[in-house]
This record gives sequence, C-alpha cells and structure tokens, in this order.
Amino acid sequence: MARPKKAKNQAAAKATKKPKAKAAESNGTPPLRQPVERKHYMMDLPVKVGREQVEQAAEEFAAAYSEREATLEERREAMAGFKETLTGIDERMKRLRDTVQKHTTLQPVEVVERLIVETNAVEVVRLDTGEIVETKTASAEDRQESLFEAPEDDGGETVDLDDPESLAPGPEFGRSDAPTPGVHG
Repeated sequence: MARPKKAKNQAAAKATKKPKAKAAESNGTPPLRQPVERKHYMMDLPVKVGREQVEQAAEEFAAAYSEREATLEERREAMAGFKETLTGIDERMKRLRDTVQKHTTLQPVEVVERLIVETNAVEVVRLDTGEIVETKTASAEDRQESLFEAPEDDGGETVDLDDPESLAPGPEFGRSDAPTPGVHG
C-alpha cells in the first residue's frame, strides 16, 4: 500500500511543478535570456560633426599649441635661472668644503706672469710667497708681447720720443752737442 501513495505524490508533484522552458528546436540548447536594463549614464563616444565644428576645433588646437610652446619657453627660462642659481651655490659649497678640509680659502693675491723664452713657457708667480702657481705654454700673443716690452735699465741714456733733440744722431754722425750713449752726466 505504500506504493500507491508514492505514485500519487509523484503525480501531484508533476502537476505542481512549473513547466520547463522548451529547448530550442534546432539544436537542443536553451533559449537566450532577455537583457535587463540596470542603469543609465553618459559615456564619451565618437560622433560625426559638421564642418563648422571642425574649423572651431582647428582654431582651438592652434591656440592650445601656441600656449603650450609659450609655457615650454617659460619653463626653459626658469630652468636656466635655477641652473645659474644652483651653480653659484655649488661653487660656494666647494670653497667652503676646501676651507674645512684644507684649512685654506680663496682670496685675491697679487701675481705676476713671467715669460721664459728658452722654454717657451709662461709662469704665474705669487708675489707674497714667490711660489709658482701655474705654468703654461706661451701663446703667440705672449711671445709677440715680449718683443715690445721695454728692456731693463742698463744704465744707458733714456730717449724721450716726444723730444726731437734726443732723437737726433750723436757725435758718431758728426753732431757734437748730442749726449753720448752710455755716458752719464
């Protein structure tokens, strides 16, 4: 007797079950689900525009390009100013570092350049200590200048180029009143 009850329950269950969706007739797959709208919002997407809008965009592009170039130029100028400032700070820091490490500082000291003709060199000598602080090869200008430097006083007569009398030939040319070179009076 238990069995007929089951059959009754099964028959009742079949009658209360929801009908299953019919399979697609072509290949046996279930039909596609219908889309459900969830939310609406705006999104930037390409849209065709007219000639007027294209021309306006071209003008705005040219203005933006000019503005960008001007901004870049301002940045270059500002960076050059920063670089100059930083270079000054770096130089000051190097001097201070040398003061701390070497116990010396850079100060103006009188120096003299000496041309050594035999070695074709120029020496820079400190006048306070006599120390040679730099030796460099003489340039063509250095060698040329040495030709026009006044010779050291050898005890001879000084000639005044503005005085025509001192330029006149001496006794060796038949003039007796001109001073004799090498004779001090």
